[in-house]
Amino acid sequence: MTQFQTALYNAIRVKKYGWDYSTLIFESGIRENPTEVMHELNGFSFPDGPWMATMRVIENNEIIEEDLFDSSYNQCEDRPMRKNELTVFQFNEFDEMEQIETVWKKGVLLAEVKDGEYKYQLYQIDSSYVEFKKLLSDPGYGEMKTSHSIDLLDRYVGSININSIMR
Repeated sequence: MTQFQTALYNAIRVKKYGWDYSTLIFESGIRENPTEVMHELNGFSFPDGPWMATMRVIENNEIIEEDLFDSSYNQCEDRPMRKNELTVFQFNEFDEMEQIETVWKKGVLLAEVKDGEYKYQLYQIDSSYVEFKKLLSDPGYGEMKTSHSIDLLDRYVGSININSIMR
């Protein structure tokens, strides 16, 4: 049986990272009629600032599809964050040791490439990417870059292990 639910998130524009909309402020009940959940959403007092809302399609108690709308009711191509999903903004708030620990615990190594004197490693954590850049001659030296954008993937075209993300 197909069911529907709406959800409303506070939205914060994070410079360089896009929208962070992981703070859930309302969820409708789960209903068989999408019109009912939209009425429930429209009856909620919306925040004054920007927000994102979703229409969720649920089958067998799992969300199989989500459409995202912004505060102007425009459909967005981005998808909303899942509950307990780590955003780039949250990751960047961690100290360096917490970041490294998070990558080891939650990250999926997608690809590794060598380019000149550097080795690059690309990890995925939820819908975010973390790239480590290490100096081959001094493995203790490294830099880290984070992004929601797939632009970070350009260096790895042809090297990404699809099996690692299809689990």
